[in-house]
Amino acid sequence: MPVKPLFRALTTTGNPRRRKNATVRGLFLTGRAVNEMIKARAENAGVALINGLKVTSHSLRAGPNTDMAKALVPLADRNTVGDWTPDSTLAEDVYNWPDGTIDTSKNDPLDAVPLWGRYDDQEPADHP
Repeated sequence: MPVKPLFRALTTTGNPRRRKNATVRGLFLTGRAVNEMIKARAENAGVALINGLKVTSHSLRAGPNTDMAKALVPLADRNTVGDWTPDSTLAEDVYNWPDGTIDTSKNDPLDAVPLWGRYDDQEPADHP
């Protein structure tokens, strides 16, 4: 399976840059660019805060890392997947947000989004 970044740099016509003509920096978007995209889209959607926290790209790293920590994936493996240095503790100290560490009593606009195509007052839909 090829390993490619989730967010790719684009040509001026809006197509993904091809690996053979892209520099390393041109193929991958910087973390800052991804963060600016996330914040701009949140602002356009009128969602500045989720559970009292500013919307940033940090949750793109924290979510998967937290899920791996819950599944007892070793820190060294999470560092590899998260592209942290092998001896880094960021995956444990900064990007691990287990249940209870975020105040979910604050208004979360995403609570209004139906999951599995239903609203809370509807019966669950059948899924294959």
